Amino acid sequence: MIKAKITKNGMINIPAELRKKLDIKAGDSVSFIETPDGIMIVPIKNILDLTNPKEYDLAMETIKEIRNDRENEYWG
Repeated sequence: MIKAKITKNGMINIPAELRKKLDIKAGDSVSFIETPDGIMIVPIKNILDLTNPKEYDLAMETIKEIRNDRENEYWG
């Protein structure tokens, strides 16, 4: 498990190990997706850099389905 602390200003540092693995660099944006199990952090560039609009739509639909599945598991 990789841990990080939130500063008094609400900031969090993404550990170097994850930044390297996900190719996140200074200035990149991430999306925070709330799930019943916690928070999922998704690098935005990985979605937006897709060259095919159909692939982008598929990626967004997949994210929505995962979120809905998690909510249904949690709420029944």
